[in-house]
Amino acid sequence: MEFNGGEMMDTIYHKPFLYISADWPIEHEDINSHVYRHKSTDYFYESKLLQSGHPNFMDIPFMIPLQSIAGTGSIDATLGMKITTQLVTSFFDRHVKNDERKDPSSLAKEYELLEMKVYKGDSIR
Repeated sequence: MEFNGGEMMDTIYHKPFLYISADWPIEHEDINSHVYRHKSTDYFYESKLLQSGHPNFMDIPFMIPLQSIAGTGSIDATLGMKITTQLVTSFFDRHVKNDERKDPSSLAKEYELLEMKVYKGDSIR
């Protein structure tokens, strides 16, 4: 199957970008990270919520508590939502409100289920 990223493949982002991914199995190619990874001239936060599935970023784990039916990961639904909420809030506080005290990457030190790489332009931080 050929991937056609369309306009995303040709776009360079000049503003900070937060990318949050589910914990895909190794055999699942994460096309989104290929599209976005080296496409920013500013901060690019590449984060992964470990033990999560794509439905963990919705209210599905609260509506369908059976992981096998919901397609969620094994992460506690409340903890996953807490980490995601704090990550998004921290990103906006830092890059929209210009609060220098906020650092989204500091959450990766607080939560072992959050993996994060931070890029600035072409370099990893």
